Amino acid sequence: MRLSKLLSAGAAAAFAASVMAAPSQAQTLNVLTAGSQNMVDYITDYLGPLFESTHPGVTVRVAGTGPGASGSQKIFEKLDAQQKAGRTAWDVDVAVVHQQMAGTMREADLLASYRGDIDTGGLVTRDTAKMALGVDVDGYVMPMFHSQTAIAYNPAIVKDPPSSYDELRTWVSNNPKQFGYNGIKGGMSGVSFVVGWMYAYSGQGDQLQNGPYDVALKDGWSDVLGQLKDFNKGITFTPGNAGTLDMLNRGEIVMGPVWVDMFYTWQADGRIPPNLKLKLIGPGMPGQPMYYITPAKAANADLAREFIALATSPEVQAQGIVERFNWYPGIDAQHVEASLTPAIWTPCPRSSSSSTPTTPPFACWPSTSSTGSPAKPMDSITMIRRMSDMPPSSGGSRPYSPEPCLTRPVPPTTREKPHEPRRVPTNSAARDRQPSFAAGRGPGPRGHDRPTLRVR
Repeated sequence: MRLSKLLSAGAAAAFAASVMAAPSQAQTLNVLTAGSQNMVDYITDYLGPLFESTHPGVTVRVAGTGPGASGSQKIFEKLDAQQKAGRTAWDVDVAVVHQQMAGTMREADLLASYRGDIDTGGLVTRDTAKMALGVDVDGYVMPMFHSQTAIAYNPAIVKDPPSSYDELRTWVSNNPKQFGYNGIKGGMSGVSFVVGWMYAYSGQGDQLQNGPYDVALKDGWSDVLGQLKDFNKGITFTPGNAGTLDMLNRGEIVMGPVWVDMFYTWQADGRIPPNLKLKLIGPGMPGQPMYYITPAKAANADLAREFIALATSPEVQAQGIVERFNWYPGIDAQHVEASLTPAIWTPCPRSSSSSTPTTPPFACWPSTSSTGSPAKPMDSITMIRRMSDMPPSSGGSRPYSPEPCLTRPVPPTTREKPHEPRRVPTNSAARDRQPSFAAGRGPGPRGHDRPTLRVR
């Protein structure tokens, strides 16, 4: 996949040129990224050429290390080996890693503190820029983007979707096999659903959300997991993240957990019906950021900071992260509003049950939480139109309370074309061998069958 152009208005190039000086000699900026091929393509086709255009003589060289936690683990192993070998200049300048690994790298002294050195460092105030699952990473990371999971459903059949795990359990008992998810081994949307179950029923929600994780917690999970096992008797297991959406498209299920960005990308591409909606049930389901980091002894430390500054500028976050990939921005969302069209930036309408302002940064936020206690602000994350049906997670695994403003129409970029079902092989070996979708490129940054997100 090659992008036909960089930024239509040239805003990001102008921003980069205004704050960055060109180097005096040829340099190579080495970038590693965990995740799927689309993560590599984002830098190869878009961000890298944009940076090179404002830095004559610089070549951005990017390599992918693979999806899921193992992709981030490979980056850790590479940096750890160079640290133990006593090298004074490491051959990785910038890396994109998962949230958990950022904490591990920080504890191993593999990261440089840089956020205070870049102009965009003050544009993020969310707790994900400070803590990574209980580890203090303040100053060492900049979120590339945030992601979120939610429950997708067919409103033509599900007139009153559940608002909590308790309500979902009742609904499933009354509608057997109509809810589907991919378990804990078929993709991270399924893992997210189970983690939300643990938030709801383990009595350990606060610690599971905020960390640090204590292995002793699992000793009290037998009853909760036993309840999940009973719940699973009434559901349909799907073959993966993409499989859940496929089965929703074919009508084999009418409800299931999905990734928000994946849902809207498929909907805009006509791969699922335009009437499908999303809902975040209480007490919440987790999402996570991906982080830009620069190693403690990066050979091109100054250039790395300039690269991350461009990558986290409002213009690039708006046009690269939000418009092209349907992710939540890594920086606080109000900073991207000026770089988005009104058709994309649209706060949710005021809820009839809420007096909360509908202007940033409090759009779509209830005045009280699901427990009746006062709701906290949205950490400056405002709803973007394509992702406005539910609040994002305020942390890597911390959920927001559900909010019932779930009436957004299909984005105006939706292509009018028929919904073509794709049959999923029932043979697991055959299914594992084939691409996750006809246009996909295999596993995604969450470790499973995320399709490559097409540029629209």
